[in-house]
Amino acid sequence: MTFNANVPDASQSPNIFPAQNSTNMTRLKQIISNDHKFNNTVQVPDTDGYHKKVSLINQTSSPSIPAGANAMMYSLSVQLQTGTSRVEVFSRNSEGPSLMGARAYVMFDGTSSDGACTINSAHNVSNVDRITSGSSHVYRITFTSPLKTAKYATFVTGQPPSASGSSTRIGSLGFGAAYTNAQTTSTVIVQFQNSTGEIKDPSSGAVFVFGG
Repeated sequence: MTFNANVPDASQSPNIFPAQNSTNMTRLKQIISNDHKFNNTVQVPDTDGYHKKVSLINQTSSPSIPAGANAMMYSLSVQLQTGTSRVEVFSRNSEGPSLMGARAYVMFDGTSSDGACTINSAHNVSNVDRITSGSSHVYRITFTSPLKTAKYATFVTGQPPSASGSSTRIGSLGFGAAYTNAQTTSTVIVQFQNSTGEIKDPSSGAVFVFGG
């Protein structure tokens, strides 16, 4: 069933090509009915034109929001890998991108000297830097797109170095007088502790941000 956009021509009566007109209308109904409620006979105000589902085609990159538009929803990537069951679904709304509810996340390699860290996986994070600000073993995460507010929840965790005698490592927001603004709309500062409470550098760190 092929839709013909040239039928009817603007100068022609629809009666000239009744078969093609019927094909066109049937095809339009099929397309609309895929995602919307389509009532054949009487208008039903409570259901006419309502979405039954929203189907999105994967984008290979983030599309630009059209001029004059305030928001856009799209699917950026979906990955299903047998064995790892990895699923990633990205969307964008008026407050910025999100990944499965997280406003930002990053997994990175820790380091024993100040400077940029290697990022292994991230969403809405542009940089991770080890900095010295009142204490060593401090990591600053910079968001690619600033959050709407600084009132977000930060979850921090990581892995100890292979030479460490501690089997676990936990993370926290930067604390003390040097970290009055540890959590802002553009960055968050975190530290890592071993199982005895000592501030240390992790072999790998992970930071997740929700809300904001």
